[in-house]
Amino acid sequence: MIHVFLLIVLMADKPVSKDMYFYDIEQCHFFAEKVVKDFGMMAGEHRRTAYCKPIWIEEKSIEGKLY
Repeated sequence: MIHVFLLIVLMADKPVSKDMYFYDIEQCHFFAEKVVKDFGMMAGEHRRTAYCKPIWIEEKSIEGKLY
């Protein structure tokens, strides 16, 4: 088991991505910030949210998805 950070991306409160894992919380936060960056107002079904969730997981189960 290893401790990693899972990047969860929501669009209008529905998960659209839960398969990016990071060793470092700062790197996870960097990508979370970039995913939700807007160049105008996004509301309703286009509203995006992203956050990093600390989890314990088997390293073998996330091969190729750990950054």
